[in-house]
Amino acid sequence: MQQLQDACEDAQNYPMNLVHRNIYQHSLQDYHNRLNEREKDLFRDKENAIVDFWELDHKKGFYSTAIKSLSDLKSHLWKDAEYQCSLPRCRFMFMTAPHSRERLKISRFMLSYAFTYNQVLPGFLDFVFPFGKTEFARDSQYSGLRHESSIDNEEFQSLTVSELGRSGRDIRICYSLKSVESSKANAEWPWSIRSMAVYHSFDVMTGHTEWVIVKGNTLMKSRIASATNSHKLQSMTTFDTVEDSFASSLGFHQLFGDWSAEGWRWYINFLEDEFQGLTRHALAIVVDNPAASISTPDPTMPNRFSTFSSTSTVANWHLESSEFKHEKSRTPSTYSTSLVSPLSPIAESPFSSMHMPIPDVPQPSSSPPATADFSFSDLQKLQTLEEKAAEVLFTLKSNSAVLSELSDSYSSLSTDPNSPPYITTNSKSLSRFANRIAILQKELSFSITRTKSLLKLLANRKTLLYAILEYRNMQASRLVAERAQMSTDNVEGMTRDMHKIAKRTQQETVSMRIITLVTLFFLPGTFISTVMSTDIIRWNPDADGRPIRTVSTGALWLYLTITLPLMVGTFLAWYGVYWWVNTKDKPAQGRKEWWKQKFRLREKRLKRVGTA
Repeated sequence: MQQLQDACEDAQNYPMNLVHRNIYQHSLQDYHNRLNEREKDLFRDKENAIVDFWELDHKKGFYSTAIKSLSDLKSHLWKDAEYQCSLPRCRFMFMTAPHSRERLKISRFMLSYAFTYNQVLPGFLDFVFPFGKTEFARDSQYSGLRHESSIDNEEFQSLTVSELGRSGRDIRICYSLKSVESSKANAEWPWSIRSMAVYHSFDVMTGHTEWVIVKGNTLMKSRIASATNSHKLQSMTTFDTVEDSFASSLGFHQLFGDWSAEGWRWYINFLEDEFQGLTRHALAIVVDNPAASISTPDPTMPNRFSTFSSTSTVANWHLESSEFKHEKSRTPSTYSTSLVSPLSPIAESPFSSMHMPIPDVPQPSSSPPATADFSFSDLQKLQTLEEKAAEVLFTLKSNSAVLSELSDSYSSLSTDPNSPPYITTNSKSLSRFANRIAILQKELSFSITRTKSLLKLLANRKTLLYAILEYRNMQASRLVAERAQMSTDNVEGMTRDMHKIAKRTQQETVSMRIITLVTLFFLPGTFISTVMSTDIIRWNPDADGRPIRTVSTGALWLYLTITLPLMVGTFLAWYGVYWWVNTKDKPAQGRKEWWKQKFRLREKRLKRVGTA
């Protein structure tokens, strides 16, 4: 008794303060250090701590007690030593959390004190560490079983405390199981794999039973309370004798095993539905759709050129898209499936032709019509499903292994010569327990087979989708190359035609120069002859018959009065049209800069004239 009290006074050093330690000192130190490292994320502050106890009273049956402080915990545990008549034959201690990724509702010192009082195996901490506050699942794949038996009278006995119903001959076992539960946190993914850590000690002489349950919610607490309050489950509610207590312990192990095997059927169904919804239509997609031929367009332009600009009429490209046909399938509600349009080949399009063709580079077509297809994001979703299925497979195998070890550990007791007679001689409870565990293992085996089949289908279907995407990329590259070649051919044809136009322009330029030269040659004579033919200058014969020149000043002034304003107006009209053509396409800011530059040039010219 005194040894246990001294150990409890040094509870902050758990598990280094355990009385009987069948483990190396450096391993205990490592557990202690890890407990210190995880303290902030694993435990609550002492002001917000609460621990629930579910204990058996001889008179009123099971009752619940909520402990909120370390002092209340001490008084609650040690009152059993003061009043041995009220010593509970079965006690459950529940360490829960608001959800699976939140801190446990217990302080560090309350856990250390309770574990020291119950002399909990240090290995149980391995199953407690995955809990606590974390953004993502941490160490979620870890599970296992620890077992230690001290039923021998001479060796490896635990601490004997008769005041607390501890004879020193007990069975201590701890393990971790996982199950899938429905979750409302994410409407698109209504399932969550959750863990539970169990510690159990059973005194084979007194029948005193201790349980520590660590879980991210209160589901197991409510199930245990329901089972212990049910009159139909006699094997879990009877603790009159040591044998009854032993049978009840096996019944609670069965309850935990049932929890670890339930829900997997529906979760695998959910994964299969998501998988088929994403990939079923891929089996019906027509990916080898022949592309239509690509024709070179014949855009045309008018055969006349105006003075200031040339107007050409270019036909538009008409692309006839050939859509891929495929079977539409149901889209799962979990994902909003992205759609990718199938590639559309270029078809022939008729063009009106005129006698002076000028090829043009085709403009890029608008985006192809969207169809119910798949994209690379679907491969990412398939990868997520594959990882989820792999997680299911690993969890099912680990649960099966833990249940197998649990069954073997109790089966070995029946052959141990140091075991009490109620265990070694015709123990019906052990037989029922072994049969029930075997049934659970078969159920898990069926789920494992389904999961393996799903993983194989996922891998094959993912390979198929990847191959289709690769084929689509090859088609896209081929069409891009064809369009690039077509554009190159168009540019080459346009270069040849522009060369022809340049030659024609050169010929026309020579002709225009000849016409201009002839016009300039005859223009002075034509102008003089025109003036001479008017009445401004007349040649009248005199009396001797000799011509006398007579100049009509009034007619000359009238001619100049009409001609000079018309010349000025003609030059102004030409300049106005020239200015409008050069400035109509300039932006407003550029136009202002152009005007400023004009004024600067004009000022410079005026300065030069004034200086001269």
